[in-house]
Amino acid sequence: MLTIRDLLRLALPPGTVLCTDESSAHSRVRAVAMLRASLPAFAPFRGGEVALLSLAQALTVDARLTLPYIVERLSEANVAGVAVIGTVDPEVAHAANRRKLAVLCLPLETELRLVERDVQRLLTDADAQIERRAAQLYSELTQALVVGGGVRGVVALLAERTGQSVACYSASGRLRADAGTNAGRTALQVVAPTPGEQQVLGQRILVRAVNTAGSLALAGVDLDDWDRLALEQGVAALALELAKEAAVKAAETRVRGDLLRTILSGVVVDPASLQAQATEMGFDLQRAHVATVIEIQHDAPGVVLAQLQRIAKRRKLAMPTLERPAGLVAPREAGPDVACVQPTLPRLRQERRPHRNPRAAMILTALCILLFGGAGLACLAALVGAAHGERDRRRDYRTDAT
Repeated sequence: MLTIRDLLRLALPPGTVLCTDESSAHSRVRAVAMLRASLPAFAPFRGGEVALLSLAQALTVDARLTLPYIVERLSEANVAGVAVIGTVDPEVAHAANRRKLAVLCLPLETELRLVERDVQRLLTDADAQIERRAAQLYSELTQALVVGGGVRGVVALLAERTGQSVACYSASGRLRADAGTNAGRTALQVVAPTPGEQQVLGQRILVRAVNTAGSLALAGVDLDDWDRLALEQGVAALALELAKEAAVKAAETRVRGDLLRTILSGVVVDPASLQAQATEMGFDLQRAHVATVIEIQHDAPGVVLAQLQRIAKRRKLAMPTLERPAGLVAPREAGPDVACVQPTLPRLRQERRPHRNPRAAMILTALCILLFGGAGLACLAALVGAAHGERDRRRDYRTDAT
């Protein structure tokens, strides 16, 4: 048997608000009835109906048909709920709560005939209406991406349409965005986002992988077919957004790697042009830098690259990185490596040789040990940007490999 909550999720237009207590959402619905254009205002009720009406239209039918009067009469007929276009006063909602009648406020632009059709479809052919609603949801999710909602927009919209809690995770399991009830969000914050179904803190949690770029999870006390279908629509929409993010990130990494490759190649280039290119990417070549070269033995270079970029983001550093399939300073048979160039700390700027400063060495060593431990740190280099004369703005990059 369908309930008012089912109508909210599967038939009533987005933006519909339940004005009465949450308990009224569990009232069972057996039929739909719409206000007539003349008296009697409704066909005879049998109980369990949801009535659809516009308050303005009701007053044109009969001046006595105010919302308080309608609520009183409908509750006497054991109607499950009333969905109205118009303002619902708190006093009316309170009176409806006492009479155990659900009151829903529809958006002002609602077409009642379309709502009646969708409710009737849900009552007579629920599967077809759910499929139709899923298609509408996917369209709304992609539209949210078009207007720049991103991952958070998808998560928020999915939580709103399902009435459940939703969370998106990165490929490493880091929580990127969540929305929903407090209990559901708490469960989603502690769950291990492994694809499948889990039970955590009294919440049923469904987790679906979004290709290899992350995962999407939905949590609730009770999940049904609509929740599962909505989650699949969310995964499909989110795959588009994550693929776009990956493409943008790859392009940025490639451009920044080209800059670092140019600097380390020793090729003579115009200093002004190089500085302009670096400035566009947020790098300040006027500062002295410290370089790290890491040989990869076990992890994929892309994993190491991502770790370095996360550290740079956390420390708010413009730190160009470069991945090479063959060694940068080690013999070519040594395998791939990753290089990064990190601006020195402000208090180290007075040192012409920051790589000889004990603090800089400690920072670099700790960084490598923290990230890679026994993963095969084979090569650590320090690169110094010498002081630049303001007159010719030339650069001297010196590299020591250890």
